[in-house]
Amino acid sequence: VHTVFTQLSTFSSVGFGRAFVLAIPLVYFTALEKNELIDLLFYFLKYSDKRDLGFVESTVGIPQEEIGEMSRLLANYFLHTFDSHIIDVLKVNLESSSYFYTRYADDLWFCIKGDQYDAKKLIQVVALELGKIKLHPNEGKLKILNKKEFVEYWLFSELEQLMAIKANPVKVFEFYKHILQRSETETRWFSLANYALKVITGNITNLGLFSSESEAIMFIKNIIEDAKMLPKLTNVQLAFIAQLVIKHAKVRELVCSYYKSKNNIYPNVSIFLLELLAESIEKLQDDSLVDFMIERYFGSHQADQWYLRCICIRAFIAKMDYLEKNKPSEIIRIVKHMGNSEPDQSYRERRYSVRFLSHLRDGKGKSVLEKSFIHPEDLAFRDYLEKPKP
Repeated sequence: VHTVFTQLSTFSSVGFGRAFVLAIPLVYFTALEKNELIDLLFYFLKYSDKRDLGFVESTVGIPQEEIGEMSRLLANYFLHTFDSHIIDVLKVNLESSSYFYTRYADDLWFCIKGDQYDAKKLIQVVALELGKIKLHPNEGKLKILNKKEFVEYWLFSELEQLMAIKANPVKVFEFYKHILQRSETETRWFSLANYALKVITGNITNLGLFSSESEAIMFIKNIIEDAKMLPKLTNVQLAFIAQLVIKHAKVRELVCSYYKSKNNIYPNVSIFLLELLAESIEKLQDDSLVDFMIERYFGSHQADQWYLRCICIRAFIAKMDYLEKNKPSEIIRIVKHMGNSEPDQSYRERRYSVRFLSHLRDGKGKSVLEKSFIHPEDLAFRDYLEKPKP
C-alpha cells in the first residue's frame, strides 16, 4: 500500500488561495457582467493580505488574513468539480477497492494498493487533470509513502498518547518538550507540538509549569525560531505568554534582540513579538522597552508595515501618562510624524493615530487632528471618541 501526498502550487493568473473573497462575490454579485465580476474578484485577491502586506499588490501565495480561512474556502469552491472528476478517473484506472482519495484545502491524499511505479503513474494522471484547470502539484511537497512511512509521518502513536493526557497540563508540558526533539525529522511533529502549546497556554494557571527563567526562555525560543511553531494565538494565549515577558527580564531581552536580528525574516514573527511587548508594556516600568517600541514605530516606515505601527501606537496609548510625563520630546516627534505620514496611512492606522492624538492631554494632538485627519470617517471616529461612554 502506498500513499501519495501533494500540495497544489498556483499560476498567478489563477490566484489560487483567495477563497473568502472569491466565494462571496459569486453569490452576491451575479448581476454583474462577467468581465466586471472577474475584475472585482482579482482586485480582492490582490489586496487580501492586509495584515502582513498592507495594501501591497500580491498575485502569488495563499493569504492567511486574520481569520485564516481563505485558502480552505477557495479550495473547496474551486476543486469541488475536480474532486468528482478525479474519482471517475480513478474508477477507470483502478479497482474500486484499491484506492482512497481525500483532500484538505489544497492538500491532496491518494492511498492505493501498489508499488512506487503505480504511485508515480497516479501522479502523472493527477497532474494531467489539474493542468486542465491551470493548477499543478507542488513538487517540493510531493511525497510517496508506504504504509509504515505513512504511520510514522503522522506520528499516530504520539497522537494517541497526547489525546490520553490532554486534561493533565503537567504531562502535556512534558510531552511538548519531548515532541520538540522530533523537529529535525520528516514528520508532522509540529501539529502535535502546536496542539500541546494551545493546551499549555490556554489556562493562566499553567504558568506554574515554568519553574525557572531559563525554562521560560527556552519556551519562547522554540516558538519564535521555527515558523511552524508560531500559533494563531487567542487573546488568552497571548496574555499567557505575555506573563512570561512581564515576569522575566531576560525573556524581554530575548524578544527585543530577536526582533532586531537577521534571523527575524517572517512578518508574522515580527507581529507576534510586538504583540507580546504591547501586551506586556502597560504592566511594566521599563524605560528601555518604551524606547524599543518608539524605535520600532519609526523604523517600520514602509507602507506594508502599517500593522506593526498600529501595534506600537497601541502600546503608546497604554503608556500615555508615562510618555507625557517622562518623554515629552518623543510625544512631539510622534505627533509630527503622524501628521506628515497621514496621506500614506491605511484606514486602520488612521484609526489608531486618531485615538492616540485624541488621548493626549492639553490639546497636544488637536492641531494635527484638525489639519490632517479630516476625512469623513476620521470625523465620525473622533465624534465617537468624544461622546461620553455609559
